[in-house]
Amino acid sequence: MFSLRATKFFTCFYSDTISEKQFFAKNCTAFFEGKYTVVSFEIGKGLDFDSFQVHESNFEVFVIEDAYLVKKATLFLKEKADCQFFKLQIIHKGASFEWKVSKIKVTEISLTFYS
Repeated sequence: MFSLRATKFFTCFYSDTISEKQFFAKNCTAFFEGKYTVVSFEIGKGLDFDSFQVHESNFEVFVIEDAYLVKKATLFLKEKADCQFFKLQIIHKGASFEWKVSKIKVTEISLTFYS
């Protein structure tokens, strides 16, 4: 498990039918839940905060842009290279939303989750 509770970072979500929505986020953690590795974080106020629940069921691509967080997450994921199932959990206004992740793309400054 890793936890970066004090770290705030930038994230954006989009799909073929929804233009990019930008969010501030915080409290990123990763943990194991049964056969899944779950990456979880909370949407912070600002930017497109109020549009999240309007579009949440249509988001397909989730991008975290923070070099430090990417480094920590990459180290965590390498430890559990045998894990094949992932979920993304996003907390917004106290409610939890989850997506099964089909693919993760890693660059030096971003993590991209595809549902």
